[in-house]
Amino acid sequence: MAEWLAKSELPTSIVTDNGNEYTVDTDFRAWIRFQEIIEDKNILDNFKALFCARVVGLDINVFEYEPTDAVLNAMLAFFLCFREPKAPQKQTSDIAYRYKEDWGLICAAFRQQYGINLLTADMHWFYYKSLFDALTSDTMFVKIQQYRTADIAKLPKYERKEALRLKNYWKINDTKVVSQKTPQEIEKELLQKIKTGK
Repeated sequence: MAEWLAKSELPTSIVTDNGNEYTVDTDFRAWIRFQEIIEDKNILDNFKALFCARVVGLDINVFEYEPTDAVLNAMLAFFLCFREPKAPQKQTSDIAYRYKEDWGLICAAFRQQYGINLLTADMHWFYYKSLFDALTSDTMFVKIQQYRTADIAKLPKYERKEALRLKNYWKINDTKVVSQKTPQEIEKELLQKIKTGK
């Protein structure tokens, strides 16, 4: 059975390992910013917890009562919608998407597939994430993700030239990114980092 069937049933707080509950901002925009902070290699790790807490509306005084790792774990659990991250279908060194570069495409995809204007939408993060994960290849955003992560070597020879052209055209270049992963790999890696504190 679904964990939530109505908006009123959607969670509005995080719970730490100690069982303490803290209210957070559930708007999808806050959790997009959370993801951007976690992935940003220019932000020192010891500052990320504070920045993340601020963008999701968490009272920063929580760090006076809770270990930093416990708070990060709780925020990450909410970010992952209380689910274990999915195993990636394939290993890749290519970036599938990044909000900074692709926000316009994501807005267009939601408008096309769901008739939703993300610029004005009032939407819980869990609902947004469900819709985001269900976007289809009918949208340009998903097509571009496929171009970026295409395994050229496995394509028929007659398709490789065009596939490589599209891959290079839409490639996200970021020399500051040390490890470039699929969305599923990113989620799994983030969870591991929080658990190990590394």
